[in-house]
Amino acid sequence: MLESPQERGIVAKFAKDLNINYCTALIWWKYYEGAEEVAYKKFEENNGPKSSFTTEHNEYIKEQLDNGPQLYSDDIINSLTKRFEVFTISKPQLNNHLRNIMLITVKKPMFEPEIRNSVGNLQTIFEWFMEWKDSDLDFIFIGEAGFHTNMRNNWARSKSGSDQSVIQ
Repeated sequence: MLESPQERGIVAKFAKDLNINYCTALIWWKYYEGAEEVAYKKFEENNGPKSSFTTEHNEYIKEQLDNGPQLYSDDIINSLTKRFEVFTISKPQLNNHLRNIMLITVKKPMFEPEIRNSVGNLQTIFEWFMEWKDSDLDFIFIGEAGFHTNMRNNWARSKSGSDQSVIQ
């Protein structure tokens, strides 16, 4: 069917006003003329298979991460399968669930060694400093309490929007 010049001009004008391609506007116009309704895609949300997580699983995972924020995905999966016998899940599914549903992200934590900052240890370091400050010895003091801090993973899981602090 041939269009009249007036219709072509109207479609071109609206296409230009809406900043869309002329051919796209023409397809929409033809659809509108035939069906007399606005052309749009009906959004059908396809989430895939139903999630196998329940609130009991989520509470258990949250409890596990509160006790040990540096758990690997394998550790979480193993503890879930031990606790809930018929529960199976893959690592990508678990990480997706933690990130998108439970809003738990992986962050770089601030390590706070409990031994190094304890009152007794700080007093001992101060006494050593006062004893050796007037001597002619040049040396570097290496506190062994900080070694364990640097041997830990440089990531931990925590709730989105909060800082992660790991006290050792």
